[in-house]
Amino acid sequence: MKKTTLLLILTLMASVFSFNHVLASEPKGSVEKSVPGAWVIRSNKKYDLVEGSNICEFDIVKTDESGYVSIRFIDDSLMEIRGNTEVDIKEVAFSDSKNRFNVGLVQGASRIITGTIVKANPKGFKVTTPKSIIGIRGTTLRVSVTKSGEEKVFVEKMSKKHKVDVSYRDSKETV
Repeated sequence: MKKTTLLLILTLMASVFSFNHVLASEPKGSVEKSVPGAWVIRSNKKYDLVEGSNICEFDIVKTDESGYVSIRFIDDSLMEIRGNTEVDIKEVAFSDSKNRFNVGLVQGASRIITGTIVKANPKGFKVTTPKSIIGIRGTTLRVSVTKSGEEKVFVEKMSKKHKVDVSYRDSKETV
């Protein structure tokens, strides 16, 4: 293979990877409130979170013991992340063709209020933890995962005709 052909192929590949990275970093939410000790890991780099900071798919949001962050997503969902918490923003899509919200609570505690994705696609709103998947349908809940792996789900508020599905490895509960 000629050097110019190889160089052209490598340049095209680099362009594709750069373009995919740009798409992946499209903002899916923004920080409404932040207390020092909250940051995001994006593309293996750490950025402190302040009011107005963007949150994107594939971000890892973390707080230390004094940190706190409140994130408003593009569908008006609200996620409050407490101290000593790690959250993986897996997927947030809000459009005519795709409506999904999937975040993973790795450790710590979070309060979540659903937005309009739930109305567009009730089965498309999920919070995962190391042991469970929580499907949220028009409700407000608090979720926590301790360092030892103990998980708790608290339903704060639930509208009529809505439900919360919690699927564990061996069983499923509906509230």
